[in-house]
Amino acid sequence: MAIDKISGKAYADIDAVSGVATSGIKKISAVTAPSGIVTANLRNKYTPSNYSGTGALLDEIGSQNISISGATYSSTQPAHFDFDGVNDYGGSSTASWSPSDLSVGWWFNQDTISGIQVQASLYGGSYTQGLFPYTYSVVGARARWTNASNQFTETTYFSRSAFPLNQWVYIGVSRNNSTAKMNLYIGTSSGLTQYVTNFSTTSASTFTNSWVVYGSPDYPFNGSLGDYHIYNSVLSTAEWTQNFNAQKAYYGL
Repeated sequence: MAIDKISGKAYADIDAVSGVATSGIKKISAVTAPSGIVTANLRNKYTPSNYSGTGALLDEIGSQNISISGATYSSTQPAHFDFDGVNDYGGSSTASWSPSDLSVGWWFNQDTISGIQVQASLYGGSYTQGLFPYTYSVVGARARWTNASNQFTETTYFSRSAFPLNQWVYIGVSRNNSTAKMNLYIGTSSGLTQYVTNFSTTSASTFTNSWVVYGSPDYPFNGSLGDYHIYNSVLSTAEWTQNFNAQKAYYGL
C-alpha cells in the first residue's frame, strides 16, 4: 500500500520535510508517489482551485468553459462552488456530441434531498436528454440516460435514507456506447464502491445541442461542487480508483 500521508501531511507537502525532494521520496523504504487522475481520453477538466475568482470556470482540456450563475465560490480547501438549491447553476456553451464511450466524474457535498436535484451532467438536446445522476426526495438517488429520441432508462442506486449528505463524495459514471451498459461508482471515507454494474441503457444517437452542466438550471442542486472531469472512454474500476485516490486527501477523506 502506498503511503500518502506522514503526520497529517499530504504527499505533495512532504518535499518540505528535511529538505528531501519529492522526486526522491518514492525511492525511500518503498514509499511510492500517488498518481494523479487518469489523463488518457480526458476531454473536459474543471478545477475550482484554479478558478480566477471571476468569469467562467475554464475547461482546462477542451473548449467548454462553464458560466456560473448565482453560485458562491470558495477558495478554501477544498475549493468549490456552493449552490443554493433555488436558482444557482452553471453551464457551458452548446455543441454537437456524436455517440461515443463516455465517463463523467465529480466531487460533491449535498446538503439536503428535496424535490429533484441534478448535481452535474452532460446534457443532450434538451434538459431531459443526456447522462445525469440525480436525487429525488421520493426514492433517493438515480442515474438516468436519455437518448436524442427522448427514450430513457434509469436505475436507483441509493435509497433516500442511505444517501451520503453533508460530506464530500466522489461519483464516477461510465457508459459503453457499443454495449449501452452503464456503471456507477461512489467514493466516500469508506473507500470506492461500485453501486451500478452493467446496467442496460437505451442506444445513443447524435445530440445536436449538448452542453456540460455544473448544477442544473431546471433541477437546482443544493450543496457544493468541486473538481469535474469528462472522458471519451469507459474508465475501468482501477481507473476510477486511481481518480478517487488521487484527490481524496484534498477532500479530507
